[in-house]
Amino acid sequence: MPSFGITIPVRNRKAFTSAILQQLTDQMAQQVSIGALQPADMQIIVVDDDSNDGTPELIEQRFPAVHLLRGDGDLWWTGAIAQAMTYAADTLNTDYIIWLNDDITLADDFIAQVLQHCQQ
Repeated sequence: MPSFGITIPVRNRKAFTSAILQQLTDQMAQQVSIGALQPADMQIIVVDDDSNDGTPELIEQRFPAVHLLRGDGDLWWTGAIAQAMTYAADTLNTDYIIWLNDDITLADDFIAQVLQHCQQ
């Protein structure tokens, strides 16, 4: 099974961040439960670019498995994605990197589709 790093840049959008992390967590758990995925095969990396609305605290409390990286407010989207990609490649040694925005709603079978596509 290939490994995946899902990268999400965030800043001061706690509700959006919480929603997408919950979607990903639920879908990943479902794939683990049917044996299609091992927990270590898919990692979520969030780069929080200096949120002051409680976003990093929410992530630490509700999503402890998420790799939370912090910026100083000057990363913007491109800098946050670059930081997450470097972390995914150099620290987690992932085979694939997926970019997501925090303000999207995933298809109910998003993770299953990713796995199927990459296995082909």
